[in-house]
Amino acid sequence: EQMKYIDKIVSSHRKNGLLLDENIYNSRVKKLSKNSDAESSFWIYTLLVDNQQDFKKHMSSRGIASDVVHMRNDRYSVFKRFQREQLPGIDEFGSRMINIPCGWWLSDNDVKTIIDAVNDY
Repeated sequence: EQMKYIDKIVSSHRKNGLLLDENIYNSRVKKLSKNSDAESSFWIYTLLVDNQQDFKKHMSSRGIASDVVHMRNDRYSVFKRFQREQLPGIDEFGSRMINIPCGWWLSDNDVKTIIDAVNDY
């Protein structure tokens, strides 16, 4: 059923993601670099911060949800035999990543509110 609306949904995600890309400028928050020959669907928007809980508390105080969406795949029981004690690059990324909303349901004012909150962090 959603396929009827997919173009509009993905277009809204991209519009919101590009607004976040263009307007987040806080030096305490790192935006992810993107491959110049790829186009993101922006189904989530990931940032890197030094303190996930502090950022999450700040965003929550502004009425904005933020959270970690992914974890290391080798932590799932199905991949137990592939578990490694340390994966330094993945561990570093996982300790700093946080996701903020960028979906189709956001109004332009919602996106501006999110941008302002990130920049005020």
